[in-house]
Amino acid sequence: MDRLAQYASAKHIDRSIINNIEVRIVENSFSLLMQGEQQRYTETIKSYTESLIESHPDKPISVAQLSMVDAAQQLQEQMGIQIGTPLKGLVETILQKGSS
Repeated sequence: MDRLAQYASAKHIDRSIINNIEVRIVENSFSLLMQGEQQRYTETIKSYTESLIESHPDKPISVAQLSMVDAAQQLQEQMGIQIGTPLKGLVETILQKGSS
């Protein structure tokens, strides 16, 4: 959260927006990734994120790790919603620098 707060400060984003962000940890998911269980990891992230979306339909959802992008993209297609990912910002940055 500190890095997010630093980014928001640098971009002059209202601090109250950052204060309203809820961070969730998907328990035991990292161990799946470290064991090479990519498919189980993706399904775990997808299931957890889907339950968040269903229980909080009025809140925007974003995943924090590049390893979560596949799950987020699958849910976007399945549910027809937008899910924030770090890949989106990375692609935007690369495209901006490429057009300079």
